[in-house]
Amino acid sequence: MLRRTRARLRATRWPTRWPVGGWEAGALPIVPTHGRPSTFLKLIDLARRLAEPSKHGGDASDAFTVVVPSLPRYAFSPPRPALTRRVERVEVPTAVAVFPADLTQPPRSWAGRTYNITRYASMPRGGHFAAHEESGQSGLLAD
Repeated sequence: MLRRTRARLRATRWPTRWPVGGWEAGALPIVPTHGRPSTFLKLIDLARRLAEPSKHGGDASDAFTVVVPSLPRYAFSPPRPALTRRVERVEVPTAVAVFPADLTQPPRSWAGRTYNITRYASMPRGGHFAAHEESGQSGLLAD
């Protein structure tokens, strides 16, 4: 039994080095997740900066142990049940931000049928994941 186990271990194709290092002692674990229809690949640069801040102008004591999961469940989810026609009005004060790259851009009148709209803003750029869509040091990484 041990001979077979040793033979299997010798034949194992071990993974290459992880793309993100920085296993700093005492680092706080953090799990940034992507949304639909995004991918974990969009979080790689953020993960590197969080795991190894000293390589990006930060302090090593600010490092996190970063785990970025891939969430394929979105692709394997069953379809949503049919929507009901009965929609109750939400009286909680609600703000709407409409981004030009979103799939839908509801007019204020449409959103106001169901929600108590107290603020409605049309953004100059971006989409549903506005922080990811900003390039350079702005957006998500600037925080």
